[in-house]
Amino acid sequence: MAAANHQYQIIAMMLGALIGLISVFGVMDATARGQLVTMLLLPVPMVPMLVLGISLADHRMISLIVLAASLAVGTYCRRFGLRGFIGGMVLFLGVFLGFFLGAGVSLGDLGWLCAELGVGLAVAIVIRFVLFYPHAAKALQRTQRSYAARARKVAKLALELFEDPEHSEREEQRLHRQLVRLNEAALMIDAQLGDPAAVADGSSGQLLHQRLFDVELALTNVARFAQAMARLDLPADQLAEVRGALNGILDRDAEAADAHARTLIELLRAADHDPDPLAGNRDRTAVVVVHRFAGSVLALTEAMVQWLALGSVKAEDGATAFQPSVMLFGGWLPGSAGPSAVASLERGVRPGGSVRLAPHVRAAIQMGVAVAGAIALGDLLSGRRFYWAVIAAFITFMGANNSGEQVRKALSRVIGTLAGILIGSVLAHAVGHDTALSLTVILISLFLGFYLMRINYAFMVVGITVMVSQLYVQLDEFSNSLLRLRLEETALGAGVAIATVMVVFPLRTRRVLRIAVRGYVQAVANLVEHASARLVADPAVGDLAAGDPACGETALRADARAIDAAYQSLVATALPMRRNVTGGI
Repeated sequence: MAAANHQYQIIAMMLGALIGLISVFGVMDATARGQLVTMLLLPVPMVPMLVLGISLADHRMISLIVLAASLAVGTYCRRFGLRGFIGGMVLFLGVFLGFFLGAGVSLGDLGWLCAELGVGLAVAIVIRFVLFYPHAAKALQRTQRSYAARARKVAKLALELFEDPEHSEREEQRLHRQLVRLNEAALMIDAQLGDPAAVADGSSGQLLHQRLFDVELALTNVARFAQAMARLDLPADQLAEVRGALNGILDRDAEAADAHARTLIELLRAADHDPDPLAGNRDRTAVVVVHRFAGSVLALTEAMVQWLALGSVKAEDGATAFQPSVMLFGGWLPGSAGPSAVASLERGVRPGGSVRLAPHVRAAIQMGVAVAGAIALGDLLSGRRFYWAVIAAFITFMGANNSGEQVRKALSRVIGTLAGILIGSVLAHAVGHDTALSLTVILISLFLGFYLMRINYAFMVVGITVMVSQLYVQLDEFSNSLLRLRLEETALGAGVAIATVMVVFPLRTRRVLRIAVRGYVQAVANLVEHASARLVADPAVGDLAAGDPACGETALRADARAIDAAYQSLVATALPMRRNVTGGI
């Protein structure tokens, strides 16, 4: 009885923890009311499916069919937006948990199961709304701090390249990657500025966007000109001023950077005793690059000062709300979601990829096939533990938009499981049945897994596998052979998922990449068209572009940001192709 009660206690903790976990990572409504409504709706699909799963527990074949069907239906629910996405996931979890709980509990125990769900939901509500409410203004401040840190990193790398004329191509690539990350942070700030709640009362999101744009453009130019000057034969006094300006930027000393830039311009003019810095017999390229570097530093320091002064600038009466060029998903840039959705709706040219399907329909079909295959093969390997194969197949489709991303995620699942088994086995033997210590290990492993997930999904899998190892110790089922079986089932489920996304209505990465390139080129074309219209306006007739809103400064900045967003989508789409492990993605 004591052992049975302990197991029921573990089950109850898992139910409450699951609903709390989904509440934290799945609820993304913009308003507090919307978040509360979404959280309160979580048990609505879960409880009926929990009842269904418990009722069908004695009918194994029917239960397995319902499991596969619930995942396909839940995936289709993505068409209804964020609530549909989270509702579909909860739909599957209800059936899944009911199927495995049916052997130990009955419908008469549904009351305490619902009570545990209520406890998990209540705790999640308190944590979200009392302790860690996601304030839009604070999120913006955190992103601004991240942007400032990345800007300092850019300045540091630029200074290192300038100090080392013999720098390698790899070091130049590091600077390029950091500039891409800086642009990523700028896009995220722009997206957050679109929320009026993120901007201080009376401030202008449009002005903040404008100054941010100026800062990024100037800093990017500073970094590129510093890189170019590294291999130029500059006089010692000019080298000292360039170095001083870069150090001023790195130390966030706008006055010092400004002073060194102005001194550098005076040195250029004094070299030929002529106010024109391009006069004389000096190397024209060197003069132009140095002068543009100094001008970029001056533009950067001015933009920095104006950015800091915006806290006291009020928005004009009647000013329209700022409209960002990109929207965030779960607090992050959407990555390849946009090009993948467009590619799914267009007819491809390769066999198997010519069918046009809505993204949620394609994902639902692939999910149903993959999970059905994982259930069938996983059941042959272990009738009791086949669900590990199901989970591996299910996870492959979460947050992955095309075949390349899905293959990478499946492989990360296997690699993370292997690493987690090794770590989990060591910790399981070290901790033993000490419940308090086991809970500590679980919480730490989950924290590190979710914290490092943005680096690589495999870290999250390691954390979950360590947690599972501790749970099986508490259930008196832990063994190294059990962990080995988990790896085998996970590899099986991942393999089925990979085969499915490559054969069943595949959305190949090369196809999505062509869409992303097309979107990037179109964004560039829009900017060129509007900028050209502004430049070639006939002065005799008047500024023809002045009456066109698409050619105004605000619109041109929006066009430039649209290029940035398209480039970020292009980079995210091309990422799986850098390490093509299958040869056919």
